[in-house]
Amino acid sequence: MSGGHLLRSRGLRYLAVGALNTGFSYVVYSTVLFLGLSVPVASLASLIFGILLGFSTQGILVFRHLSALAFFRFLANWGIMYCVYIGVVMGVAEFGVTPYLGGLIALIVTVLLVPALLPF
Repeated sequence: MSGGHLLRSRGLRYLAVGALNTGFSYVVYSTVLFLGLSVPVASLASLIFGILLGFSTQGILVFRHLSALAFFRFLANWGIMYCVYIGVVMGVAEFGVTPYLGGLIALIVTVLLVPALLPF
């Protein structure tokens, strides 16, 4: 199967674009933490970046459709995931886990939620 054929599959485009967006969002999160800001601020910065990048890349590259209604649905779902993300980071911090590792753990949890909240 050629690479071009693989990228024609919506599911594979969804996974590839999602992986890139997740990576970039974690870089934003880590950078904001490194600058000395709190976990909620770093998470919010990452969330805002992720919403803007994720909606546009998923909409254009995966679904080939952008709309205001889809944006508000996307925004509401990511609001839920932000709360889950903060809860996980703060919860594992109680066990001595650093915010950097806690962010990675929270990424895994939120990535598992994405198909339920944002089905493709």
